Amino acid sequence: GTLHTWLDEMLRGPWDDAWLPRRQKTGDVHVEVGLPSHQMFVAMNVVVEGVVDVARASGDPDGAVARAVRRVADVELAVIVGSYIDARERRELEQQATHLAHLGAMAASVAHELRNPLAGISGTVQVIGSAPALTASHRRALDKVLEQVTRLGALAGDLLTFARPITAHPRVVDLAVVAHDAVDDRAAVVVVGAGRGVGDPALLRQAIVNLVDNAFDAGATHVDVVVADAAIDVNDDGSGVDADLAARVFDPFFTTRTRGTGLGLPVSRRMIEAMAGTLALTSPPGRGARFSIRLPTEPLRSTT
Repeated sequence: GTLHTWLDEMLRGPWDDAWLPRRQKTGDVHVEVGLPSHQMFVAMNVVVEGVVDVARASGDPDGAVARAVRRVADVELAVIVGSYIDARERRELEQQATHLAHLGAMAASVAHELRNPLAGISGTVQVIGSAPALTASHRRALDKVLEQVTRLGALAGDLLTFARPITAHPRVVDLAVVAHDAVDDRAAVVVVGAGRGVGDPALLRQAIVNLVDNAFDAGATHVDVVVADAAIDVNDDGSGVDADLAARVFDPFFTTRTRGTGLGLPVSRRMIEAMAGTLALTSPPGRGARFSIRLPTEPLRSTT
């Protein structure tokens, strides 16, 4: 079996150029078959302890053979465990990518199905609203219909944005200028600091807009956009993010608001990652939210 083969090669070789790939393959196979890591560790350690016991029983008065076996086993296990962790992370990333691809396809389909009917409804309501004989109550009712149509249209736009690939064209930019453009003299928002970084100005601007909108939608009354070299922090004075929700804020379609789409933060993170940057929630619970953008310091080629 697998353990017998591993033990035989551990004690007798061959220790050739193919040794490392063979050990790495062992970790990969354990992930492929779904073997939990603790079971792998227990099984291999039981085998090693068995070999050590045999060495002692065969005459190993100073324990030299046992120590040698343990040293060899430690090297073997280190390589196998490292390969196991890498393979597991690759599988998790592949599963996440597949899941997001399915969500994106579904979102695009729903958005396209919504857009044409919404355009027809909007046009019809506007034609009806232009009739001179309408009463004030009728006009108010039509205004409410248009408001809901507009909201659904924005939802369809968010779905399409989420579904589309994001292409970035990074270059060295003045982050304070980008932040001021995004804020655009908006009340209760202050930009402080200065710095340069590598990013796509249009995507950075939209990500900051999304983060500021998210802060106010969550109940904040003031937002600071703090700029430094290769870094932008968006801080608000709201109630913060509960610890049990913090891990989910970047999940597509997750929202705590009745009218939220749950796409603003995931799309913002995708924009930043398209520039080889990171976006993370870095604030402690209960002290206002802080979303931190970190960017490369060296220019990169365009990425998708």
